[in-house]
Amino acid sequence: MTIQITVKDFDELKELANQVLTGGMPLQPHVMAPPEIDQPSSMEQTPKPAQEQEDTAEEAQEEKQEDAPKAEPSADKITLNDLTQLCLKLMDNGGQEALFTLLRKHGVEALPELSEDQYPAFLKDLKDLEETA
Repeated sequence: MTIQITVKDFDELKELANQVLTGGMPLQPHVMAPPEIDQPSSMEQTPKPAQEQEDTAEEAQEEKQEDAPKAEPSADKITLNDLTQLCLKLMDNGGQEALFTLLRKHGVEALPELSEDQYPAFLKDLKDLEETA
């Protein structure tokens, strides 16, 4: 069987890949935005002392460290979201066909169809694909 898909641009390709990998489900659950807090107008703000500015710089550095890429998931604690992120990374590097082949190798057409007991083997094969890509 041959299926030909035409996409307009890279963003449309990524959206298609996301739908295939997640079965149309969003990657992350929708989180409501925190309520807005009334801020004083710019005229009411007073300059911060030097110590407070240093503290703010340190907090910003800590936040950057928290935002750093997470370590690769271990096989015993892998989640569907972890696999999805790795698959998207592979697809961003041109590995779409290899990924679809890998999914079929594990007997599924989309990532959410994998059972949790298949995650470790799929992760191993996915990492092998990344190394050869």
